Amino acid sequence: MSCLHFCAVEPIRSSRFDNDEIICLYIPASVTDTIPPVVTCPSNKVANVTQNGQSVVVTYPVATATDNSAGGQVQLTYSHASGSVFSFGETTVTVLARDPSGNQAMCTFVVIVQGMANGILRTLITRYQCMTFAYCMTGLVK
Repeated sequence: MSCLHFCAVEPIRSSRFDNDEIICLYIPASVTDTIPPVVTCPSNKVANVTQNGQSVVVTYPVATATDNSAGGQVQLTYSHASGSVFSFGETTVTVLARDPSGNQAMCTFVVIVQGMANGILRTLITRYQCMTFAYCMTGLVK
C-alpha cells in the first residue's frame, strides 16, 4: 500500500491568523501489480548414461527471474529439480516464476539423456533428422 500526497494553500479566515496555511492530505492508494515477472531458462542439457544405463542424475544451472515489484522477490518452481534422475530420452523441464502479487510467467528447456545401450550408441534426434536417415525407429537411431 502506498499513499498519494496532495497539498493546497488555503487562506485562513481567523482573527488569530492573518496568513495562509498549507493543508496536506494523505490518501491511501491501492496499486495493483499486473505485470508478470521475466524468467529465463538455462540452455537445453545433454547427459550421457553409462554402459547399458537407462537413467542418470542430471544437474543444470538455475533459471533467472526479475520483477518490477518492490524487492523483486520471485519464487521459482521446477517441474524436475536439478539433481533429479532422468531416464533415457527427452524430458521437458518447466520453470514457473511467481511474483509477490501472484503474477506468473514460465519458460521451458529440454534435458536429453543419451548413451550406450546394449553396446550401441543411441541418441535422440529430431523428427526432421529422422526423415533424412535410412533407419529410424520411434525417434531413436541405432
